[in-house]
Amino acid sequence: MSRNVSEDTRYRVIRWLDYNWTQRPFSVPDDVILGVLPASLRAEVVLQVHREPLSRVGIFTDCDPVTAVTALRHVT
Repeated sequence: MSRNVSEDTRYRVIRWLDYNWTQRPFSVPDDVILGVLPASLRAEVVLQVHREPLSRVGIFTDCDPVTAVTALRHVT
């Protein structure tokens, strides 16, 4: 985030984001949070959220987690 923004302003933005997160951690929509995560971490979160329902679907029981998440991504 250096794009001609002063160090002081960058620091203030970081402080503001940190403050808002600690005061209202769930005020940011899930899709926004997931959108900024690296793909591997996003896949891990999605897998954990959907692990229980996936375990009840026969085609996913013998599937590795990455394949299951990939399949879900194409369906949604």
